[in-house]
Amino acid sequence: MRKFLRTLFFLASLSPVAFSLAYLNYEKNGCDQKFFQLVTIGIIGIIGSLIPLLIINALKKQGEKFPITVKKIESNDFIFIGFLLSYISPLVLNGFELSIEKIFLFIIIIGLILWFTSDIPTHPLLRVLSFKFYKIESSKGVVYILITKNRIKSPEEIKIVHKISESMLLDAGV
Repeated sequence: MRKFLRTLFFLASLSPVAFSLAYLNYEKNGCDQKFFQLVTIGIIGIIGSLIPLLIINALKKQGEKFPITVKKIESNDFIFIGFLLSYISPLVLNGFELSIEKIFLFIIIIGLILWFTSDIPTHPLLRVLSFKFYKIESSKGVVYILITKNRIKSPEEIKIVHKISESMLLDAGV
């Protein structure tokens, strides 16, 4: 189940790409069927973008809390910039012809890659909502990505967390 949550958590952040593709299609072909399909995918994606917030709320209410001792912490927000560039990449690659089938195939491939990957990058939509991402190392040497709304300056500030996946934690103080 944790792999499912982590994969769903990240895939939800891809929804704005559909609007970029819809814009490109509109520029080339006007308001055709493909334009409306892409806008629909984007709208569904925006609704899907609420999934990470639902996961965070569910963890806050029902998630198991466990103590952690952190010995090292560093910001993980630099990945955010690269991910934002992926939102506008369709505008840069406007010569590439995409179909709805290719978009769904792309989403499935990305989903499978995420399923088998232990790390996930910063979630841009959560970052816009003031969530911060930190790479932390526990006293046992395990490295995690921590999601929090707090600006953390010292490892001692992190005491209790919720586990999202093997490599992802949510600060219980959120």
